[in-house]
Amino acid sequence: MAKSIGINKAKTLLATLFAFACTANVVVFASTPVLQQKQDKRPRADKSWANIKQNVLEICVDYRGGIGKTEFVLVKGNWPADIRFAFRNFKALEGFKIHTASNMFDGAIPHSVRRKRIELGQGFTSMRKGNSIYITAPAGFVRPEESSISIEWVDFYRN
Repeated sequence: MAKSIGINKAKTLLATLFAFACTANVVVFASTPVLQQKQDKRPRADKSWANIKQNVLEICVDYRGGIGKTEFVLVKGNWPADIRFAFRNFKALEGFKIHTASNMFDGAIPHSVRRKRIELGQGFTSMRKGNSIYITAPAGFVRPEESSISIEWVDFYRN
């Protein structure tokens, strides 16, 4: 009879653990998207790259000549929920174009843009912090089925 009590305790313990596992909060870690960049090959093109942190894709551009373009192709995973663009050491943007296969946005950032957030249209917003211009895309601009996002830019004063 001692054996059957031990087996019953083991069964009860397993059933309890199973019930706990089924009702416990489960944390699912999504894989980080893998992007491939197609860089601008022109000699004085600005340097660009992408960072992904906390489900935010930030495409960064460092001023070299004030002109450039790049494309990021999604190789694996899903697009992050939020997309931002950081133009570092830019005084203004005469024009920039952001596009996917199904969406496009053309805009400009004048010298007058300072710390306040401004609406650029189509849900895009812009803000200046120090020597950088930050542009935020609206939610859903890049659809889940999109394979890439491209950006082109030119500043007001090129050397």
